[in-house]
Amino acid sequence: MKGVRELCLQFSAHQNGLNEMNRYRLPSWLFECEKLVYLELYSCKVEVPDDVCFSSLRVLSLIQIELSGRAIDKLLAGCPLLENLTIISGVMALKQENGYGDVKSLPENLRRAKVLTLCRRSIRLMSISQLQNLLSYVSKTKCLSLTTLLLKNELQGIANILRTSNELETLIIRLDAVHHDRCTGKDYLEILTYGFPSLVHLKTIKIIGFMMYVQYSLCNKYPTWFIDSLNWKMNLIRLLLNNAKMLQKIIIHLPRTHRSPNIGVGAMRPWLKIKQLVCQQFTGIPGVSSSAQVLFSDY
Repeated sequence: MKGVRELCLQFSAHQNGLNEMNRYRLPSWLFECEKLVYLELYSCKVEVPDDVCFSSLRVLSLIQIELSGRAIDKLLAGCPLLENLTIISGVMALKQENGYGDVKSLPENLRRAKVLTLCRRSIRLMSISQLQNLLSYVSKTKCLSLTTLLLKNELQGIANILRTSNELETLIIRLDAVHHDRCTGKDYLEILTYGFPSLVHLKTIKIIGFMMYVQYSLCNKYPTWFIDSLNWKMNLIRLLLNNAKMLQKIIIHLPRTHRSPNIGVGAMRPWLKIKQLVCQQFTGIPGVSSSAQVLFSDY
């Protein structure tokens, strides 16, 4: 492993099973790779030694990795140059009856992360009053990616995160499938009533999954109804952007099915109308620069 700069270890969670005992155990010598710059670990067993020497590591992704708060401390303490941290499932899946004591000791190293990706479990932690100290660790983040169903407890966590993200420049919101317990109407209006004065440096917001489960037949026949069905999402995003004075771009990512080669010009006309209506909803937001653009992009 001498001289290796990038390493990605992906193991099938299905083959290994969700039981931690059945997963591949990461060798201890891996934590002595001083030249590593990029490390991605997926669904393996990690036992963090007391001495971690990732002196060059800048990007770390932990996906379906079960770690205690103390193990995270030891791991990040050995990453003095870390800039990009991704945590997806497992590492933050701690139960409330444990008091969250082992999460409270996250080290100062995390404050250096300029790019941070949080899954729904991590976001929910940020809504818990006993863990408000965690919010200080995201205050220096330049790029924040959040995956959410927009449930009530998730939205409170998102609000808490954004209110302390004083240096945030890029916000990515990945909307999962619509959930029956989503936050709508008065629920999210009450949560977001105080606004986000901290987002004064926000320049770009990307929204993925905004129109994910859309049927052409419905939106083509009832474009106004389709816009009404998106109103709760648009109102939410408008509230998030209420103080984004430096905002330059709102990028809405559309599924590839929206550009199917079988769709004729006539069938695309309702889509143009829908895009126009969406653009109107996102322009003229109080506190947002009048020069901010609304762009549509395929993914």
